[in-house]
Amino acid sequence: MIVALPDADRKVKFREIVMQLPKNNRILLRHLILLLTKIAARSEVNKMGATNLATVVGPNILYPQQSNPLKIVEEVQLANEIVTTIIGEYSFLFKDRTIVEAINNENVDSLEELYRLGASLTEADERGRTPLHAAADNANAAIVDYLLLQPNVNINAQDAEGVTVRRRA
Repeated sequence: MIVALPDADRKVKFREIVMQLPKNNRILLRHLILLLTKIAARSEVNKMGATNLATVVGPNILYPQQSNPLKIVEEVQLANEIVTTIIGEYSFLFKDRTIVEAINNENVDSLEELYRLGASLTEADERGRTPLHAAADNANAAIVDYLLLQPNVNINAQDAEGVTVRRRA
């Protein structure tokens, strides 16, 4: 059982599970948990820390499949523990580590942060695809717009097959 694992192992396992979610589910979960972390950050004012938020929201995110009332109580408590952990570990679970991850996860904020920290917006992958190619493949207008506003991003860059971003889009 995941909750019984040591903290470090549990975090890694949760991240693996989150990354296995379908893309749209993962993006929605990231936005929801980000909102909950922002609410929890003001718990001294609103009295809604991660545990209280998990009690309110947890059963709606992770609901039991059982109809046995005794089992439901146990599973709701487990769901609350899981949601509390997810809120507390938001940065670890959802932070994109590469430009391509940020683009694939449609996370403009992570993209901007990674760029500010020195990540390259022009470096090509093994197939010659630049971040702009990846953004065009994902049809994410916000990320394409952001990339096009940055210096040195070349809209005419060709991948290994000679395909430009213009042709790909």
